[in-house]
Amino acid sequence: MSNFDDFLNRAGSVAQTAAAATKRAATTAKLSISIAAEEDKVKTAYQAIGKLYYQDKLSGTAPSGPAYDEQLSRIEASLHRIGELRSQKNVAPQPGSDFADEEDFADVVD
Repeated sequence: MSNFDDFLNRAGSVAQTAAAATKRAATTAKLSISIAAEEDKVKTAYQAIGKLYYQDKLSGTAPSGPAYDEQLSRIEASLHRIGELRSQKNVAPQPGSDFADEEDFADVVD
């Protein structure tokens, strides 16, 4: 095999490694955005519960009912989804698992 063929093979390997790293980064970013969206849903539901509680406190009624149950269900669903997303994020390939080292590029530069 000629030096040029060896160079082309290494260049192809470098391109594949870069593409895999880019894909991992994009997947991680998407998961982070999804987690943040679910966290916003939780905050919104907490605010709704606070408003309901305040209204009930002003009117002297007990803080309970379907409006509370609905918000609690939203919180539970979002927290469950956050757990799922975080576990996906944890099982995503981590940098270094099939990443190229500097040593892999030493021959290409020389």
